[in-house]
Amino acid sequence: MDSAILWVCGGVLLCLWGVQKLCGRKRALLHTVTSMLLGWAALACVNLCGGFTGVVIPVTPLSVGVAGAAGLPGVTLLVLFDFLL
Repeated sequence: MDSAILWVCGGVLLCLWGVQKLCGRKRALLHTVTSMLLGWAALACVNLCGGFTGVVIPVTPLSVGVAGAAGLPGVTLLVLFDFLL
């Protein structure tokens, strides 16, 4: 399970960096890493506050990938899916 999450994180990093490079950003790697870290930090905050709010998103390769690829909007989407399903 742990190696799957690492592979997902590496794959997301590589894909996002490639997209940023194709779009012509000068600091593509910095922007990509910052976006991914913000998404993962938001996912961690949601899970840490789960005792108070009742919202807990399990840490799976899918949730880590969505949080890394989409950042804060991705975590918001995961929370909304948790409420709907």
